[in-house]
Amino acid sequence: MRGVSRKLTPLFFERSDFISQKQLHSREGIYQQFLRPLDTEDQMCLFLPTAISGSWFQQSQGIDVIPGFMLSRSQRNFTERDRLVLNLLRPHLAQAYANAQQYQQLKQDFIQIQQSLNHLGSIVVDREGRVRSIAPQAIIWLETYFVKPTSCVQLPDRLWSWVKYQIAGLEQKTDLSRQCLPLRIQKSGRELTIRLVVDRPKQQYLLLLEEQTLSSLTFLSLLGLSQRETEVLALVIRGKDNQAIATELSVYPSTIRKHLENIYSKWGIKSRTEAIAYALNKLGFF
Repeated sequence: MRGVSRKLTPLFFERSDFISQKQLHSREGIYQQFLRPLDTEDQMCLFLPTAISGSWFQQSQGIDVIPGFMLSRSQRNFTERDRLVLNLLRPHLAQAYANAQQYQQLKQDFIQIQQSLNHLGSIVVDREGRVRSIAPQAIIWLETYFVKPTSCVQLPDRLWSWVKYQIAGLEQKTDLSRQCLPLRIQKSGRELTIRLVVDRPKQQYLLLLEEQTLSSLTFLSLLGLSQRETEVLALVIRGKDNQAIATELSVYPSTIRKHLENIYSKWGIKSRTEAIAYALNKLGFF
């Protein structure tokens, strides 16, 4: 190689630097099958460094790629002037390739973020509550958890009231740990969690929605029972008698009876059947 640094810079070479024309013609693979059909007798090659270790394409295909440019001619007549021009161009070409790599990486990162937001269910609204963008999954959840049909351009009244309340609180609070507590809505054994993210410079707000299934113990605990009372009631709903419940919880049957009496007293009922009906009714099952 002539006149080219061997440090971490782009490399370029001319094929005539390494082999003669006779030697080239004797190469069955590279010349007879590749260069000759293209009417190529000489090539000048420029290899570029990769700004990112392993591009997304290389990683996805499991292959090694050396980026570069190759100039071909039908005669062996590249000159030192040609080398000089390519030497002058190579830092600009290298920078352009590095920019393209960075852009591609950012594009892939954006797609991954967008897919994550769509999975969560994202909504972007302005200060008036108008919807600027909404993920398809968010539309489904809003229609499921809110009474009125969801408008394509406006948040449901209940949700917008919560957002305004949070915004008003943000303007007064300085304790970041207390800001933007999530809104949680339970329905039919599932819970929708809504979190608010504020973008002050753009005067817009991002709502992140996520749904999860509640265990029987989780939503029974919402009815004002103690942890042990909740465990007892969950087993009662599964049809187990006092002895079976006592065995499972490693306590005496009399303890189970006491817990049931406490439940009856809290709810103003008198029997196991009423307790089951009361719990299921409060949780929205019928």
